[in-house]
Amino acid sequence: MKIISESPVDSVDKPKFRNKDIDVYTIEEVRKLLFHLEKAPIHWNIIIKIAITMGLRRSELLGLEFKHFDFDNQLLYVRQAVTYSKTEGLQVHEIKKGNQNHNARKIVVSESLIEPIKKLQEIRQAEKDISPNYWNDDHMFLLCDINGKPYNPSTIKNWWKRFLDRNGLRYIHLHALRHTSATLLINESVHAKIISERLGHSDIRTTMNVYAHVLRQADEIATKKLDSIMLDNKKEEQITTKNND
Repeated sequence: MKIISESPVDSVDKPKFRNKDIDVYTIEEVRKLLFHLEKAPIHWNIIIKIAITMGLRRSELLGLEFKHFDFDNQLLYVRQAVTYSKTEGLQVHEIKKGNQNHNARKIVVSESLIEPIKKLQEIRQAEKDISPNYWNDDHMFLLCDINGKPYNPSTIKNWWKRFLDRNGLRYIHLHALRHTSATLLINESVHAKIISERLGHSDIRTTMNVYAHVLRQADEIATKKLDSIMLDNKKEEQITTKNND
């Protein structure tokens, strides 16, 4: 496993693109997914919930370590990614430089995930205690084998497909959970700037371009809500006027 200072691909945004609609889960499908996740092993349960609630890329999910979490303040610092190539094998990329509190993407962690992550940390520590000579003292990944080696990207991809098939859930690409996360936030009227920061986009325009269709839909819903308020107010005025005649 090679460690390099910065990823050539994962720390930058993809090209500005695509007018086609993004394939995401509906809120009902997310509820079904969460229900079936309760039967999954703890590490998969946590990772998929992180993907949904925090919108991390696959490489960032693979790069997660317990030291990246600030449990007291319920924060995650997205500091590295894990990728694989035939020529280089597994590589750990440091996405950002600096100390624990600077120059790293910072995301609030769902309170419901704090205790499960701590429990998984205890499990990983126990595994390390059994075979300490195989573990790298500098790393303790959430997703790793019994010797502490981070998972290959294909491992999470293959598990995801099998999990969906077993539970009769509609298949979407694992990366689509990132889009699902953003879409859920947009539909809850979270500001695009906040969503952009959570996703790690270097420019809010990237967020606006990628989710233009979803933002338009949210805008239409907001307009209808305002129209409803104005119509209700107009009806009340008419009733008041009629009663005063």
